[in-house]
Amino acid sequence: VSGTTATPSYSYTVDGATHNGLPSNAGTYTVTAAFDSSIDGASKMYYPEKTVTFTVTIEKQKVAVPVAESELVYNGSAQTGVVVADGMNDTYTATATLVDSNNYEWATTGFNGKVSWSIAQKDIAGATVTLDTSLTYTGQPQTQTVSSVVIDGLRATFDVSNNVQTDAGDNYTLTITGNGNFTGTVTSGFTIAKATPTTTAQATADSPIQVTVTASVNPNTLTGIQYAVSTTTTPPTDTSAWQSSNVFTGLTAETPYYFFARFPGNNNYNSVTSSAAPVTTPEKAVSRIEIATQPTKLSYVSGEALDLSGLTVTVYYDDNTNETVGYNNSLLSISPAQGTTLGRSQHNGQGVTITCGGQTATT
Repeated sequence: VSGTTATPSYSYTVDGATHNGLPSNAGTYTVTAAFDSSIDGASKMYYPEKTVTFTVTIEKQKVAVPVAESELVYNGSAQTGVVVADGMNDTYTATATLVDSNNYEWATTGFNGKVSWSIAQKDIAGATVTLDTSLTYTGQPQTQTVSSVVIDGLRATFDVSNNVQTDAGDNYTLTITGNGNFTGTVTSGFTIAKATPTTTAQATADSPIQVTVTASVNPNTLTGIQYAVSTTTTPPTDTSAWQSSNVFTGLTAETPYYFFARFPGNNNYNSVTSSAAPVTTPEKAVSRIEIATQPTKLSYVSGEALDLSGLTVTVYYDDNTNETVGYNNSLLSISPAQGTTLGRSQHNGQGVTITCGGQTATT
């Protein structure tokens, strides 16, 4: 009857089995709409029982193929390589599967659910490099090790090259190459410091005017030792005051001196100066004497007193100095002495003997 609305009951058949209601899953279905007989209360019209059969197709929902995240870089934390959409699951191996393959299908034909993705290694360019203990020259090859390489708060794993050197120097450069989760390179300068040798000095007076210095240097392979003398315990600062000879001459007798030995330094060793080696030159000794002038009176009559007036003696010392003194100088011992009464039997033809410092001369 035109204008009359009736609500049927539905059923559908799947694989020979009948189900009440309308289908919801994807697929093609034969649906039966059944109308029960009824009498319209107002018009008193009678509606007989009736069924209607039709075909319904529900298509699968299209699911977009997952896309891998690009430009992922190692950051020390877990990262998601593939963003999943509704209707699929993913795993750590980036294999995506449909939640319900009956009702979903990939939008791209032939997609097998596998997505390739990666986390790029972190570039260590610009990283902060911390070196291990600094090196000092030993004469042997040494390896500068690296304590840590930190980039953006991450401690990198790495290999080190160009870090083995022997000689002292402050312009060496090692190269650090990232490995594992890190890539790229960063360089760092390193130093092998000069070693500092040790030295001692001992001084021995050879004479009132000469001293010999003996130096000991460790390591004993070092050469080019220099020597200096001072009248104080402070070594000279003027380079011209240092000499290669360890023998000092022209000194003054009975004078305190301080001697030094130093290694002036080279490419691998620092300069080092010994502490002062003190020595006082000994008193000068008489090496010989000579009559400089004879006494004025040389002839006597028995009973006259010896008069040495005019007698002078030159005294020579082992410090290459000399002096001329008169007969009455306390340095001299004279026999017979001034004023001695001369007798013919005792003194005729006899000279006067002068003694000084163990050396003698006769007039």
